[in-house]
Amino acid sequence: METVLPSQTCSESFQLDKDSTVRERRRVLMLAHEFPPQGGGGVYRTLRFVRYLGEFGWTPVVITTASPPNTNGEELLSDLPPETTVVRVRPWSVPKMLRRLRGAPNIGRAASTQGRERDVDGSQVTNGSTVGGETKRSLLKRLRRTVRCSLELSCCTPDEKIWWGVPAVTRGLRTIRKFRCDVIYSTGPPHSSHLIGAMLKRLTGLPLVLDFRDPWSEDPWMMGDVNPWGRRLLPWIERRALVAADRVVLNTARLHEAFMRRYPDLSDKFLTITNGYDPAILEDLGECVSKNSDSFGTSPARFCHTGGLYGPRDPSTLIAVIADLIAEGRELCFHQIGSGTHCSTAKKIADERGIASHVLIDGFMPHEEMLARARECDFGVIVQPNTQTQVPGKLFEMLALRKPILALTGDGATADIIRKYNVGVVAAPHDRALIRHAVVTLLERCQEFEESPGWTAALRDFNGRTLTESLSTILNEFIAKN
Repeated sequence: METVLPSQTCSESFQLDKDSTVRERRRVLMLAHEFPPQGGGGVYRTLRFVRYLGEFGWTPVVITTASPPNTNGEELLSDLPPETTVVRVRPWSVPKMLRRLRGAPNIGRAASTQGRERDVDGSQVTNGSTVGGETKRSLLKRLRRTVRCSLELSCCTPDEKIWWGVPAVTRGLRTIRKFRCDVIYSTGPPHSSHLIGAMLKRLTGLPLVLDFRDPWSEDPWMMGDVNPWGRRLLPWIERRALVAADRVVLNTARLHEAFMRRYPDLSDKFLTITNGYDPAILEDLGECVSKNSDSFGTSPARFCHTGGLYGPRDPSTLIAVIADLIAEGRELCFHQIGSGTHCSTAKKIADERGIASHVLIDGFMPHEEMLARARECDFGVIVQPNTQTQVPGKLFEMLALRKPILALTGDGATADIIRKYNVGVVAAPHDRALIRHAVVTLLERCQEFEESPGWTAALRDFNGRTLTESLSTILNEFIAKN
């Protein structure tokens, strides 16, 4: 059920404890459900910490899942320092019955048509048996929903990833003893990782640091009909985790402020370490050349969005604005790198408006190749609606590439960064007039944004190595106290 995949073998890692030189380095147990060879946006923050903590005297020991590799994940393994130990556990599976209940058709659908007849004029009449049929159908539907909600409450609270909890706690105890870890660190989402960290602290007495990459109980993108009963418990569960923690790291100032308002009695635990960019990508990109650099030719102004288009991230209004501007004689195009449900919508709008040659939709690709293509574009695009406290990781890579940014977002943490450093324009995600004005502003003031002094300040403030040093300072506090 459990595998260990360290950079060196497990026996070699254990032997290192006998070397006094190595033992002088402190060790942090890091609980990260998503970790290479898993890819995705949630991986990069943790990977940066693991990559640079060694420079500040800390050796990470990572506990993660034994999930198969996914998009772009395997290439990230090469970024791990050789002294990093990665312990992989196999999570228990969510019951198949729950998934069947979620995806099954409504019970009684066929029965709902029974007893219906048409009069000679075409109007619908219902005989006596239909009332009973409709009542039966309603009762069955309510019963089905009750069963589903009960299973979700017991199996998916606080989230579906809770099923890696038991093996992670078991393996975590053994790992802490084996490597003599000094501090426990957990990162979420999934926020069930924080409960694992709280349990390990209870069992070992080690200090605990919780790292929130996104909100938890007040997540604005939470699915509306999934686990409604369990969601009511999230504020209580969140508080229990915060009480157990010694420090709570929030990744935006807005999220920090939100936690301060909700938990004023715990405010002394909260601090901010933002997301950032990996300074090594600037060196890597010097050698990376896009394999498709002439997709659009050289003349159009290129707007590029990297990452998935799903949920509220809908670029339809932007595509319509681009079509309007092309019809007026402006040369511009849109490049999407990444998949998602809205990719087909963007392509459909482009076909209907006759601008298919100006809209390129690419699927996921290796991270370096994606950055190389984004580097060739003129402007970066952020689509981040309905999130006051969150900043997408792609924003920091655009800062590293020094690409003026079109941010389709409301007032919040993302807009704060764009405006503070004067590196782009902000527009409401679905306001056609404002988006048009923002696009035209970028086109006409491109050189002004490119020469903004804010780039230097942003590259300094969001340097991943510097942010990791901030985390090491927190970890060092516990060593000093002990």
